[in-house]
Parts: sequence; structure tokens; C-alpha cells
Amino acid sequence: MVTDSMASMQAMAALEDGFALGLLEAWCQLRTVADRVLLVVFDEAMPAQLLPDNSWETCAFALALGRNERNRPLIGRPYRHSVPDSAPFDRDFLESNPAMLALPLFRSLRETEAGHRQIALSSGYRPWTVDLEMP
Repeated sequence: MVTDSMASMQAMAALEDGFALGLLEAWCQLRTVADRVLLVVFDEAMPAQLLPDNSWETCAFALALGRNERNRPLIGRPYRHSVPDSAPFDRDFLESNPAMLALPLFRSLRETEAGHRQIALSSGYRPWTVDLEMP
């Protein structure tokens, strides 16, 4: 606003689905109108009146995303599907802060081995998942 930019901007609040939905929005922007997207995620503890016994740690990170270039990881569209509740996922991430649900994706992006990976972005009956192709 300060720079009179007409670039699109989206803000959302979705508790444990916030990162997955932000990534989905960024993916949609890249597939339709944008060459680059900056996805900024910020979560902090909510007021006690809204969420009693909340003790989240503040967490923030940003991802600079672009249309696929040669020899770059390719992140697929986040999607939901049904899996058993026993699916492997470290619930400590969510208890610390919902934004921490991005850590499995960050860990996978650090890997150098080529191949396809399916990464959980949440847990439960209908978790958010994303496919990652490493060249």
C-alpha cells in the first residue's frame, strides 16, 4: 500500500491448516497470474479470551516461490486425503505452534537425493499433504 503496489495479497487465519492453505494459495497464484510469490507465515499465541490455555511460541518464516525452473525442486498442489490417524507425524510441532507444520517440507527441501516425496503438512483424518519432486 505504501508503494502503491497493485500486486495481489492474501491474509488468512486457519489455525493448524494455515500453512497448508497459504501454500495452496501461493501454488494457485503461480499457476495462474504470478511468476513469483512470497509466502510469509506468522503465528503467535492467541489472547486467552479466544483460546484458553494457549501457550504457542511465536514463529515466523518466509518462502520465496517461483514457477519451476530447470533443476529446481517442484512442489505440487497441497491436497487433503484420508489416512489412518496412526500416520507418522510429530505432534510436538503443532503443540509448539501451527506454523511449525512447515518443518517437514523444509527438511525435505534440504535433501539432495533426487526423487518423489509425499510430505504431510498436518495430521488427523483428512491431513494436508504436498508432493515434492527433487530433480
